[in-house]
Amino acid sequence: MIYIFDTSPLSALFRNYYRGQFPSLWAKFDALVDNGQILSVREVFKEIGESSIEPMREWAAAHQEVFTTPTAEEGAFVVRIFAVPHFQQNIEQQKLFRAGVTPIHL
Repeated sequence: MIYIFDTSPLSALFRNYYRGQFPSLWAKFDALVDNGQILSVREVFKEIGESSIEPMREWAAAHQEVFTTPTAEEGAFVVRIFAVPHFQQNIEQQKLFRAGVTPIHL
């Protein structure tokens, strides 16, 4: 199974679950990363680079292979998701424009 992570759950993971306190969680997470089962996108990598969570920034820099560029098909699917007004509330308007996605109002 592949797990796609956005910035928020990665931030929660690194902010609240310290490696020294949750070694079994991190061993399983690291195994998923090593097996290519944890993925994200380049926009998340950019957001992590602006984060104040140093361990997360260091982890992202060491695991850049996790952060892929969406295919055209994946991008089209995201556009369909964000055509639903409820989902448009989940991200900042600026991120929509920066990603080249125009919000669609039905």
